[in-house]
Amino acid sequence: MCWTSSYNPIFKVAEEPIPVKKILRENDDDILSIFYPFNWKLNKRYHTELGIPSLAENETKNDSSPAYFYIPLPSWTIEEGFHSCSEIHKVNRSGMTQFVNQYDTPIALFPTPESYNIKIYNCVIPLGAHYYVNEENEYISEDLIIIDEEKYE
Repeated sequence: MCWTSSYNPIFKVAEEPIPVKKILRENDDDILSIFYPFNWKLNKRYHTELGIPSLAENETKNDSSPAYFYIPLPSWTIEEGFHSCSEIHKVNRSGMTQFVNQYDTPIALFPTPESYNIKIYNCVIPLGAHYYVNEENEYISEDLIIIDEEKYE
């Protein structure tokens, strides 16, 4: 998955912990990333290299991904880092699960969500972490802590 922005992103440092959400999947007792073989543990701080923004002018498609993404072009992209959003809503539509941000902009669409056991998790970008945020409050950061599963009433 690739983080995108319609403007040249500004590098930031978290001056306080930033609460965010992340789409993950469960497999038995494991909490896994959707697109990469990465196993998350609750309340553990994870660190990765944060990529450098680049201008994307040509459409790219990842055929191995279980989700479909909507990426307007041209746009700025960052490939490396932990992806999250300030708010994610899950919308079921005719057997498919669509995830949208707080502005109702589509993030991802899963054709068979039950087989992937998709969940939304509460997370935090910790104090001092480097990050970028786009115009729809989608984050990419070098550090992330998964707190717990989002509960819906």
